[in-house]
Amino acid sequence: TSAPSPMAITVLWICSGLVLDAPRALAAVRSSTPSMQILISGKPEPPKKPSGLIITGPASSVSGSRSGGAGGLLGVGSSTGGSGLLSSSSGSLARADGSEQPMMDPLAKPRPRYDLAPSSGRPDELVFGAASCAAPGLMGEWGAHLRDQGISRVLALCNAAEAEASQAALCTEAGFAASAVTVVDIRAGGAKAATIEAARAAVAARERIAVVDTVGGAHTALVLAQYLHDDYVGGDGGTHSCLEVCELLTARKRHSGVAWVARPEDLQRFLAEGTL
Repeated sequence: TSAPSPMAITVLWICSGLVLDAPRALAAVRSSTPSMQILISGKPEPPKKPSGLIITGPASSVSGSRSGGAGGLLGVGSSTGGSGLLSSSSGSLARADGSEQPMMDPLAKPRPRYDLAPSSGRPDELVFGAASCAAPGLMGEWGAHLRDQGISRVLALCNAAEAEASQAALCTEAGFAASAVTVVDIRAGGAKAATIEAARAAVAARERIAVVDTVGGAHTALVLAQYLHDDYVGGDGGTHSCLEVCELLTARKRHSGVAWVARPEDLQRFLAEGTL
């Protein structure tokens, strides 16, 4: 016959009143039945509380933009810092003040230089997103890096007041041809048609195009989502197709290292009204 288990021995000792070493017996029971509550004189021993961060599943919806401050094509702020205390149901770390910080994905690729990343995982993808230049003196280096990665066109998203200066900087300092630069005010009428036309023209010419903005990546993510909705996912621009394409874009972070995040409601409005 097999040897009695620690649980059986402990029960035998307790029932017979011959408990010789209660602490060791209780330890044996805990090790063999960790999910049980041990009764001592009729009082349950409370279960141990978990320690450390409680990590929930990935976000089921998106509600923000990529961390980073505004500053025009010649200045992009750094990502928000801070230490997380608890994880929220959205897959973020909640700080003490109630704000959230996205959790780090240990399987994600390293963040690329200038956040240059393709909008999808297709091997022949031609539409990319990128961060704008960090400082006026680095505009030439920024443009050279994009061209080294095969980027030959730029779609710059900025307001009307910035349009002329952005066009000049991209041509004279970054080194792109004037015919390869498209500047669009995403809040102006006809923005939807202008952005998708620039993306389609690049695809038709088999040339890579980088989408950049002046607000830290939120407008870039929106236009990338617009392009994926048009060229990849399809649909009528309703709630479900917009949600699907925004989640697809957000999921690219693990493979590209860049968190392009667009809000489904913004995409749906942009597709319906033609402007943000």
